[in-house]
Amino acid sequence: MSASTCIAYLRVSTSGQVTDGDGLGIQREKIEAWRRFAGLAEIEVHEDAGISGASTENRPGFRGAIRRALELGERGCLVVYKLDRLGRSALDVQETLGVLLHAGVRVVSVVDGIDSASGMGAVLLKLLTSILASFAELEKETIRSRLLDGRRRADNLDRVYASEPRYGRRVVDPEQGLLAVDPDELRAIARMRELRESGASYRSIARTLTAEGYRPRRATAWSDVVVRTALTGKRSKRRSAGTARFERAKAALLADPADNEPPRAKRAA
Repeated sequence: MSASTCIAYLRVSTSGQVTDGDGLGIQREKIEAWRRFAGLAEIEVHEDAGISGASTENRPGFRGAIRRALELGERGCLVVYKLDRLGRSALDVQETLGVLLHAGVRVVSVVDGIDSASGMGAVLLKLLTSILASFAELEKETIRSRLLDGRRRADNLDRVYASEPRYGRRVVDPEQGLLAVDPDELRAIARMRELRESGASYRSIARTLTAEGYRPRRATAWSDVVVRTALTGKRSKRRSAGTARFERAKAALLADPADNEPPRAKRAA
């Protein structure tokens, strides 16, 4: 195997773009020109023709290209026509780039003029990844705000919203999605507040609730995280970006719901 094996990924989002606009033909031409310029004998090509970038599940070519690049690690290179081929949103592109760069994969975007193997290219890609991360955080916060607003409106109307109701409420009419208070859970919340006002920590409250016979919905014992969520209505903040985050993103990128159809790959001279 050569010191650097290059994988190309091509995608068009609609069947009309397979032959028009930035279609597969244009992408192949640009990537082929880059191959000749780079002096490579061949490139392993993966493609998704007429497939939306919104869902990884519907992109066997994408999964195949990412999996192959990550297998190669520092010996691998992933080349795309444009960086937006890697996802539909800033969050998608940022996470994909983060996983690839974290694994040491060389990333090349032909039209964007970016190559992480060059000093300037690496700087530009890191800067772009940082900018995309900011947009991704804004995107996630916008989605979170909309979900919270929808949940508050549904809660005020005593209706189910998206998932199960918050602790202290229960479903009384599944067909209509109507809620009512749960007396047992309200007593548990009242006890939490009493203990919290007395200065007890969330962990101490969890131990006390378990000892006094109060039970959470899905476990035999309380945890400080569940107590905090029940009292504040907010989930614990996620850890900052790091190895764990990249591992989660990597698992999501490589997830294959079917896993019985091999990725489309071919050799291009």
